[in-house]
Amino acid sequence: MTSFATDATYQKIDDELQEAGVPLRYRPLDCFKRLHGAVPDEPRRLELFDPIMQWYLAKYGGEAQWDGVIGRCPILIRGKVYTGVARFHAASETVVSCRDHVEELPEKIAVEMSPAEWKSVSERLMIASLDFSTLYNLTIDDHCLADVEHGLVWRALHDLENAAIILKHTGDTQTATVQSHEAAEKFLKAALRKAGSTTNLIRLGHNIPKILAELVHAEPRYAWLSKATDNLQALAPDMQIRYSPTPRSIEKAVSAFYAALHVCGVLANMWLFDLARGTTESSFKEGRFYVNGAGQTFHCQRVYGEQAILRLFHSSVAGNLMADIVMHTAQSSMHLEVTGAAENERLRLRLMVHTRNRGKRVSPDEIGLKMVDGPEGSYVMARVAKQVTIRAEDPGAKK
Repeated sequence: MTSFATDATYQKIDDELQEAGVPLRYRPLDCFKRLHGAVPDEPRRLELFDPIMQWYLAKYGGEAQWDGVIGRCPILIRGKVYTGVARFHAASETVVSCRDHVEELPEKIAVEMSPAEWKSVSERLMIASLDFSTLYNLTIDDHCLADVEHGLVWRALHDLENAAIILKHTGDTQTATVQSHEAAEKFLKAALRKAGSTTNLIRLGHNIPKILAELVHAEPRYAWLSKATDNLQALAPDMQIRYSPTPRSIEKAVSAFYAALHVCGVLANMWLFDLARGTTESSFKEGRFYVNGAGQTFHCQRVYGEQAILRLFHSSVAGNLMADIVMHTAQSSMHLEVTGAAENERLRLRLMVHTRNRGKRVSPDEIGLKMVDGPEGSYVMARVAKQVTIRAEDPGAKK
């Protein structure tokens, strides 16, 4: 039998959250966590969340209605910054256009943009949406974070949000760069605490390559974040950029944002997979199936030394996609092994269908398959046609 809180209890919690400065859009979820704690079962979670949301809607009206946005990112189009929107979505029959995810883009510019320009925008939105989706899921399952880690993570999320807004509305590239740097710094320090380090976080200062080195010493699996952290440190060395005018182009500020978003998204993904595995230990094993944070499915073909060959196979409205990708074994922490017998059999049969029906050979560029290894992070990207719908009523649901 489900029991719900009284209006007086909801009011008391809301007063406390408001006094603590928690934005209205986060208060229903925080209220839920205070009342029910960690609820892993999604149908049960939504059942418990519904009366809380109804109370907030009754009190605040449309102001409390979640708009489905899980994050915003800067999108540079023809020298001007626009805001890209990442939304909560689930499978349905409604196809969402890339143009629908760029706010206030003039129709004239949208019509004039070339396919190459739209490709660049779509790639930015794709990567940002995946990272924001992971960060959103972490806010749902933040019971895996101790108090210090929880505080660092939530402040980092505000840093990312503020950096994107500042680039859009004021063009203050220095402040946006600083806040991007600080977001990554906070997540790395949270990772240190999760790794069991007792190092004084304040004494580590703002040198994120130094923080990463300390983290890698505790857990070597984090080493492959070095390119993104080195880039952020170069853009904001020792954070002296806070105290005097320091020229930073809009391009560099945008790059800093995406490097920070990548660092935060990667760490969140690793922690969520640790939670699902029940351990920080991970590995690639030949013949096993895996999923990554984007929900893509892989079959481990071979492991040799510190490298593994994973076969990516995916079905979409555009057809089948299959490609062999070489990965470092440390990246196993970003992949969750499929352990259920029924799911393994389903994936085995699906891979068999892919293998027997290969279709025509195409170039990686034709399907948008790209291996990225640069200053904004390291990842595999594939543009896959997908049917989605926008939902704005379930801020207690996982994506």
